[in-house]
Amino acid sequence: MGASRRLGGAGWPAQLRVAFLVGPLRAGPDLEVETGLSYFVGQGSAHRLRNGTSVSAELSSKTSDRVSASPAPYLRSAAPPQMAGATSPAVRRLVSRWLPPLLLLFLHGILVCYQFRCCSCGAVERERTLAMIKPDGLSGNYTEKIKTAILDSGFHIVKETQVQLDAERASLFYAEHSGRNFFDCLVKYITSGPVLAMVLERTDAVAQWRALIGPTDARKAKTSHPNSIRAMCGLDSEKNCVHGSDSLESAAREISFFFGEADSETVEHDEL
Repeated sequence: MGASRRLGGAGWPAQLRVAFLVGPLRAGPDLEVETGLSYFVGQGSAHRLRNGTSVSAELSSKTSDRVSASPAPYLRSAAPPQMAGATSPAVRRLVSRWLPPLLLLFLHGILVCYQFRCCSCGAVERERTLAMIKPDGLSGNYTEKIKTAILDSGFHIVKETQVQLDAERASLFYAEHSGRNFFDCLVKYITSGPVLAMVLERTDAVAQWRALIGPTDARKAKTSHPNSIRAMCGLDSEKNCVHGSDSLESAAREISFFFGEADSETVEHDEL
């Protein structure tokens, strides 16, 4: 209940407080009305409220008798007025001492949970794959265009190295194609100049890199995937400018081939 406001003085005849909102309202020296914002009216008199509103009313004795004769359930014994918003000094000291550190602890917990969630999601979703720009891509000055396409597609280039493969290393890299009739030409082509090997990282990196470079045969890529890298700089299925791992397992082996120890390991992949 809100605190009642006394608008009249002692000496008012036949005082009655009429209420319209919610709160304890005084109807006499020992009674209060159980509804809110109110004003005093006296017989034949007009009174001004605190907000400046003028109220006048004629209160008949019949109305007064009805109110005084039937106080329940609207009237009850008045209680001493309470001061709104009162707070003990001990409570204020307790709040001022403990509320700031508790808020800081709460915010710190939220930040830690958010960082842990982001790290967990990143560890699960992000992949790494091997990308290689072949000799025709380097000699044709397509390196910067290819890197731009990589970065624009949301990849992060973790590391890169430019190497010149010899026949032995090239044969090891393409060992699964050793029985094919194009194997010698493939080794000759991949050793004709330096290659640029890169480790790319992003969500679903293997599939996204394969989609970006386009089909193995650059001639088909020019019609079916005109915006692909092989459509931009490749010639055919052998001289197709770039290489991409075809699976997570192949990516791990090929990354190890260029950036780790892989002398005794055969690199198996379907991609040329």
